[in-house]
Amino acid sequence: MKKLIALALCLIMILSAFAGCASSKEDGKKKEEEEVDPGAYIRMYITEPIYNFDPALAYGNEAALRIVSLLYDNLFVLGENGKPEKSLVKNYDIDKKTNSITLTLRSDTYWSDGSPVSANDVFFAWERLLDSTKSFDAAVLLYDVKNAKAAKEGDVSIEDVGIQLLNQT
Repeated sequence: MKKLIALALCLIMILSAFAGCASSKEDGKKKEEEEVDPGAYIRMYITEPIYNFDPALAYGNEAALRIVSLLYDNLFVLGENGKPEKSLVKNYDIDKKTNSITLTLRSDTYWSDGSPVSANDVFFAWERLLDSTKSFDAAVLLYDVKNAKAAKEGDVSIEDVGIQLLNQT
């Protein structure tokens, strides 16, 4: 009798172990939900509160700058060797006679609404940074451009800055 009870208990234990492995309809639904791509997640540690995602205002806030660098692209980025590499720029031409640089943007970059990033967008951003009525710390990045510092200080018009839009697209 003891052997029969021991055998019955063993069978009950084995069956309960297999019952835990069985899947139900709810488990199938959970697996389908888990397989749906939820999108990308980027986990990062930020040290300061972020109040604004405006790239012009992010220059003085390290945490905001880290986030903004994920949201917006630059004309050039620093490569692994510390030298600038093209990002939004397709190609560029340096004219040493006139001391000017002509930038051509890539045509395969788009805003989140699907409209293409254009030279007008870059031109607008640079003029906005150099507006003498607004305070942007990032404006110092453009001070090497002809009359940029004077325009920021309000000494010359924004039209006198050495930035020209050659192609309106």
